[in-house]
Amino acid sequence: FFKDIDSVQEKNLELKKALIEEVKQFTLSGNNEEDINTLKAFQTRWGEIGFVPIKAKDAIQEEFRNIINEWFDKLNLDEFDRNLERFRAKLSTLDSGDNKEYKLINEREKLVTKIRQLETDINTWENNIGFITKSNKSQGLINELESRIEKTKQRLVLLREKLKELEDIVLGAEEKLYNLEYQLFCQIRDHIFTQVDRIQQTAKAVAMIDMITSLAYVAEKN
Repeated sequence: FFKDIDSVQEKNLELKKALIEEVKQFTLSGNNEEDINTLKAFQTRWGEIGFVPIKAKDAIQEEFRNIINEWFDKLNLDEFDRNLERFRAKLSTLDSGDNKEYKLINEREKLVTKIRQLETDINTWENNIGFITKSNKSQGLINELESRIEKTKQRLVLLREKLKELEDIVLGAEEKLYNLEYQLFCQIRDHIFTQVDRIQQTAKAVAMIDMITSLAYVAEKN
């Protein structure tokens, strides 16, 4: 059985290596929409290939992701769209790997935490500007804070867009996790139900031992 699994995973590894070579040979057409769709198709094919040996999983996943990102970097896109496409490429690899539900949910939690932190930073800097203005501090410091606020707001726009991209995928992942947890609960419950007699007998035996121990303790004291 395990030999069969190893054989399948080795074949999958070869398929992924072949796909990596195909991506390396890819050339941009000059049409952004067409090139993006081609790169997405590569990612879809990657996700459709099954598991590979665990010792090779991280390395080959990283290699594929880096090559895809290099192609996205070469597209004629502004920085915002390029970052968003790279994030979509990352999601594609997360959504196709093992433990994908946990990875996607973890990715969302990191995004939410980062967004909240940046929102707090902006609020703090805006309050600082109000304080500095009232105390007639230098305009240079105010300009620096305003520039920092503007850059952070731009980052927030990108992060919120990433979160939006992630939400629909995560909702499906969470539903799968809840279903899995419920299935495990049912399996444990059903197994325990088959062992009710043994559990009751064990409980009676423990109660008897506890009673005898208590009587022995009282007898020893008296």
